[in-house]
Amino acid sequence: MQEFGHEFADVWLKLPSPLLQKGGMRIVRAGRNIAKPHYHVGPKIIECHSLHFIMEGELLFEYNGQRKHLKAGDLFCLFPYLPYSYRIHDSGKPLRLMWLALEGSQVPEAVRSLHISESEPFLVNRLDFRVKAALHTLISLQEQRHSSDYIESSELYRLFDGLSQAQAPSASTFDHDHDIQRDWLDDSIDYLRLHYMEPIKIEELARLAGVNRTYYSTRFTQKTGASPMQYLQKLRMDKGAQLLRDTSLSVTEIALSLGYPDLYSFTRAFKNYHGSSPSSFRDEL
Repeated sequence: MQEFGHEFADVWLKLPSPLLQKGGMRIVRAGRNIAKPHYHVGPKIIECHSLHFIMEGELLFEYNGQRKHLKAGDLFCLFPYLPYSYRIHDSGKPLRLMWLALEGSQVPEAVRSLHISESEPFLVNRLDFRVKAALHTLISLQEQRHSSDYIESSELYRLFDGLSQAQAPSASTFDHDHDIQRDWLDDSIDYLRLHYMEPIKIEELARLAGVNRTYYSTRFTQKTGASPMQYLQKLRMDKGAQLLRDTSLSVTEIALSLGYPDLYSFTRAFKNYHGSSPSSFRDEL
């Protein structure tokens, strides 16, 4: 992240491709930050809709002469040409934000569909696992020099779909009761089963679930009988064996396809798990 006067931030200014420009919703700016103790933005205006997601900490959002105290898990929307300002609420707590500035003919209606309006431009407790996963993917795409327009567009709609289905939890859910544990654990397991061929980190899974790594690993192990890394390794090793058995892909191609950085790390993991190297495993079939 680059250091600025009141924050550390990554900001991406986008010129949408001709394909995205013809779509109904597209990202024109995106960013993420870590606020400094006296973080303050505005008063100012913006020329498009911009969704700001509070990933950690608390802030005071001022709009239309009103003030709203928002916390981690909340989001607020900046509407075109309406003055706004926001600032860190408690300088003793870290504040992290992510934001997406959007243009397109569908954006006003998409925002309204979330029950966000100029008179109440925020949502409380809506960043569930699915929303965070889509948001992190969208931010990750901004970091890539050449990313897929189709993936970005689909993830943006997935973000809105997740926000439209997420329900603000009741106060009792903040204690991580059994039902909430089941929900985020099931989501996390489904996420692993879908993306295990990508270079996934357990820290990222815990962050998406909204819990610390130790708590995440403990609850995951209690539910599945395996640690997150063991579960991830099993998915990869089972898939590796299936690819060796049923395809003519080289061992290197399989290694890279399964999210390993190189042939050596895959071969070592495969031998430790199956008792033989990938090449010997294939030869013995």
